[in-house]
Order: sequence, then C-alpha cells, then structure tokens
Amino acid sequence: KPTGDSDNNEVEEDGLQLWEKVKEVEKNAKKQGALFTIDTTQEIISDFGVEFIVSMSKALNKKPTGDSDNNEVEEDGLQLWEKVKEVEKNAKKQGALFTIDTTQEIISDFGVEFIVSMSKALNKKPTGDSDKSNSDKTKSDDGGAKKNPFLPPEKHLLICEIMKTHNLVFNKFNVVDYHMILSTIDFQHQSEPLTVSDFAALWKSINNMNLLGFYNCGSLSGASQPHKHMQMIPLPMTPRLQDTETPVDHAIFSSSTS
Repeated sequence: KPTGDSDNNEVEEDGLQLWEKVKEVEKNAKKQGALFTIDTTQEIISDFGVEFIVSMSKALNKKPTGDSDNNEVEEDGLQLWEKVKEVEKNAKKQGALFTIDTTQEIISDFGVEFIVSMSKALNKKPTGDSDKSNSDKTKSDDGGAKKNPFLPPEKHLLICEIMKTHNLVFNKFNVVDYHMILSTIDFQHQSEPLTVSDFAALWKSINNMNLLGFYNCGSLSGASQPHKHMQMIPLPMTPRLQDTETPVDHAIFSSSTS
C-alpha cells in the first residue's frame, strides 16, 4: 500500500528487493570486518528416526573478539589449559588447594558402570578455621552460616573470568586433579535450570580441552552449595577408559540403537 514519506530503513515488500538488500548489507559488513563466517564441516546424524544436521568447527578458538579484558583468557583452549596448570601449581604452593588421596573402583549396576572414589582421609580434611594461610573464614564472624565461596572466589583458586558472566575456579578440596568449577559471577540459585549464557561459558571453557562438564541441579542431585555452578573434570576419568569415553557411554549408545 503506497504511503506518504517513506522510511529509508524500510525495505519494499517485494521479496526480491529484500533479498538484494540482505546481500548488500552482508557484503558491506564483511568489508567492514563486522561479520565473520566460521568454517565448518557438516554431518547428518540419525537418532530415533530423526536426522540432525551437525556443524563442526575447530576454528572457534580463532573467533575475533572486541577489546579484551586483562582477566579474560583468550578462547584458544591451549592457552587456557596453560593458565589452568599455572594457577594450580601456584595454588598448591600457597596451600590453597588440596587433593584428597583416593582409590578408585568401578562398580557395575544394571549395565551402567560407576566410578567410585574412596578415601579414609576425609576426617583430616582441612577447614577454613584451621588453615592459618587462608584469610577467608568458612564461617561468618558471628558463627552463623558458611560464607559463599564464590562471592568473591578465593584469589589463589581463581583461574580467570569467562565471558564476563562466570568465574572459572578450582575445587578447593578435590579427589581428581584439575577439578574445576564454573560459577556465575552474580548470585543465581543452584536449583535454576541452565541458561544460554551458562552453556556458552561451559563450551568456551572446555573448547579444545578434553574435559567433562556436569551440573548438579539442587539438593536431590547432590548439590551442597546454593550458588549456581557447573563442574568440569579431565578425561579420561580412569586409565581403563579411552580419551573422551565416560562410564555411561555404553549404556547410552546401546539404548539409542536398540
């Protein structure tokens, strides 16, 4: 329908004209360095009769960014892994990080294998009050509820900030080397579902690093800390498993093909 004065930002209703506008803006955006196409390979995966198109790329670590934050680690997974090892070494040197000695046993139940870590040393687990080198007490000064360990995170355990939404820190008392925690910078509750920003931060953390990420949502899944956080551990979880394999892989893939 013809109108009076036209808005220059308004494209004619003709679809062909709109498509020409799309191509023109794309060409200019690439010329200005504002638009990036990530090189990928596509694979079609069928699951329960439904075909999924999966685009895979190893170039996400080269994704251009704007001005970088000094506390923000580059997306290159290798650089992040070097940072992880550096912070772990310093945290142990400062007496801020403790690895609990355990023995592992694999237990099978209904076709699913569970890795069980056993330790007799938990009664000797250091606490905030007994650790002279730790200035952050685990309890408030009035003897009340425990302090939130993620607000702020302990400085010797902080690896870096991820995407300005999450902090990547070490699990202070761990049974697995390089057991890391990805907590939200602002307080969100552990019973809330994961958001797009949670998944984005998790992917950026594990990209090009051989890690398994998981989320205990609420007390029924074993969460003891109300501040929202995801966890990551290196793979393989035990020498018996290969590369990215987890104990439940067999059960998952056998059920999807049955």
